[in-house]
Amino acid sequence: MHQRTSVLSAFSFLSGLLAALSATAAWLLYYIGDLGQVCGMAGDDQQGVWLAARIVAGATVLPAVFALAFWLGARGAVRESGGALTGRGLYRTGMLLACGAVLASLGGRWSVSARAAGAMETSKLTPEERLQRAAGLETDAWTASLVQTLRVQSMDTGRHAVLETAIRDRKLEPGQLCAILETFAMDHERLQAARFCVPDKAVMRFSVEEVVALCRAFSMDSNRLAFLDLVAPGLVDMDKSHRILEAFDQSHSKTTAARTIKEKGGTNVARETGHGWLGAEVRSLPEGGVQVASMLSYGPAASAGLRVGDVVTHVDGKGVRTQEELVAAIRARAPGTKAPLTVRRGSATVQVEVELGRAGGKKAEEE
Repeated sequence: MHQRTSVLSAFSFLSGLLAALSATAAWLLYYIGDLGQVCGMAGDDQQGVWLAARIVAGATVLPAVFALAFWLGARGAVRESGGALTGRGLYRTGMLLACGAVLASLGGRWSVSARAAGAMETSKLTPEERLQRAAGLETDAWTASLVQTLRVQSMDTGRHAVLETAIRDRKLEPGQLCAILETFAMDHERLQAARFCVPDKAVMRFSVEEVVALCRAFSMDSNRLAFLDLVAPGLVDMDKSHRILEAFDQSHSKTTAARTIKEKGGTNVARETGHGWLGAEVRSLPEGGVQVASMLSYGPAASAGLRVGDVVTHVDGKGVRTQEELVAAIRARAPGTKAPLTVRRGSATVQVEVELGRAGGKKAEEE
C-alpha cells in the first residue's frame, strides 16, 4: 500500500517550528536588553527592548495553539487512515517544539523579572543610590512609603497623580527628589515630575555632586539640559560647577550646559547669601600665599586675567597667607565690586583687578 504524509502533520510541525523560532527571538531580545545594562544602553531603549521581547514571547502562544490543533487532527487522521497516511514523527516533533517554545517563553519572562530584581539590588552601587544613602533616605519613612506607592503604579500617568497629591506644599531634599525620579520609566515623564517637585520660585539647594547624579538619571542630553535649567539657580558650590559637564555626552550639550550655569547658576542662593564670588578653586601654600588650582572659563577670575598657578598674596593691599583668609576677604565684598589682587606669577609680581560675581553659596573658592 502506498503511504502518503498527512498534510495536518506537516502543518503541526511547521507551527511548532514557528513557535520555537518566536521563542528564540524573544530570548535574544531579553539578552540584548540585559546586555544594555553592561554597555550603558539608555534606560528608555532598554525598556523598549524588553517590551518587544515580551510581545514576541506572548506571540509564541499563537503558533503553539495551531500546532496543538494540527496535532490533534493529524493524530486522528493517521489512526483512521488504516496505514494509508504517515506523519507521526512530524506531528510529534511539532508538538514537542510547541511545548518547548511555550515553556521557554515563560522561562524568559521569569528570567527577566529575576534579573530586573538583581539590577535593582545592584543599583545600590550607582551614584544615584549613594546619593540617596547620603541624604538619609534609608531612615526616611515618608520617602520610602512614597517611592513604594509610586512603584506600584503601572503607568507614569498614575505616578504623576500620586506625586501631585503626596508632595503638595512639601519641601523636598535633593536625595528625596532623586529617589522619586528613579520611579519613572520614561525621560519626559521624569522631567515633568522634576518640574513639579522643584517650583520656579522655591530656593532648593543642590551641590554639584547632587546635580551630576540627578542629571545621570536621564538618558538623553536634551532632557539633562532641561533639568539643569531647572535646578541651576539652586547651585551652592559654583566653583566646582565645571564638574557638572561630565554628566553630558555631546560636546555641544556641554557648551549649552556651561552657558546655563554661567547665566543661572546659584542665582536663587545668591539672593540669600549676597557675597562675592571669585570663580576659582584655590589652595594654601606651605610658604604662604594662595595658589589658583583651577578656574571656571566663564568665571570672574578668568575674565580678569588670572591664570592657573598664580599665587595671590594680597587683596586690596592686605596680605593673605591661607585659603581661608582669601575666602573671607572675597566674601566680605558685595557682588559687582572690584577686588584688587596682588599676584605672584613666576618670578614677577602683577596686579589684577577682579570684578566679583555672585556667590553660589557654601564652600565657594574652596577645594
